[in-house]
Amino acid sequence: MKRKRITKAIACSLCGVMALTTPIQSMASGASAKIVHSADGIDYSDYSPSDTTLPSGYAVENASAAAVQNGTLTIPAEANGKPVYALNRRFMANSGAETIAIGKNVRAFNSDAFLEALSVKGYQVNTENRILKVETGENPVLYRYDGTVLMDYPSAAEKADFKVPDTTAVIYSMDNAKFGTLDLNQVNLVAYDSFAGTYADTFTIRANLKTRVNNTPVRFSGHGLHAKQFIVRELEAGENGSYLKTKNGNDLHTDDGELLKLSSDAEISDVDWTKPGKSFH
Repeated sequence: MKRKRITKAIACSLCGVMALTTPIQSMASGASAKIVHSADGIDYSDYSPSDTTLPSGYAVENASAAAVQNGTLTIPAEANGKPVYALNRRFMANSGAETIAIGKNVRAFNSDAFLEALSVKGYQVNTENRILKVETGENPVLYRYDGTVLMDYPSAAEKADFKVPDTTAVIYSMDNAKFGTLDLNQVNLVAYDSFAGTYADTFTIRANLKTRVNNTPVRFSGHGLHAKQFIVRELEAGENGSYLKTKNGNDLHTDDGELLKLSSDAEISDVDWTKPGKSFH
């Protein structure tokens, strides 16, 4: 059965994280930027990088199907003689591209940049780009250059088992992806929409995982996530902030009894409805 596409409700959930993980530059969300140049199916707005030694350039606002050649959407190094530095929110959601080839000058992102790209199966990054990298396991996944941030797991990648690398602490987007087992490993912070429409047979997380909303880490929401079973990994000695629990893998709840998420296989009897603070996402 085809899964329903879930619309993203909150933009730039991780702008604060972007600012902390330099040299990646964050982009604030808001009203649509003014289109100042269009070419080859891509619309651009003006963009000034935080590094004042660099010239002004462009941000990609929208890439249509006209920009896709043989299934690949290429973000150029330059357009109209100006560097292309940035990718704005959901810039490729309507492109239909299967592969995204990112140019050498891209250095800034809206945290919703890669959301709802339902046709994307993988990424390529220009070898001169020093901000991003692609890890080509079973599916090509986009990361910050040092692996600390998983930028996007392709929505249209083949269903697979996936364990996030040990170095990764933050996830921007895995929306609408399909997994057998999904192990977030050392991840402790995710965007509000990271798992919107995501499906996993087994979903493993740390007991201190938080969701970032309006630049504030809050209790994990699991917004839009569908999982058959939850596994909560306890923290190691000396680590702080543990609060997530599970009852036989059928739910996620907090240590003070707030129900955060039910598994897709849970029964009504799996929930203690006498406890306060029920919350579903």
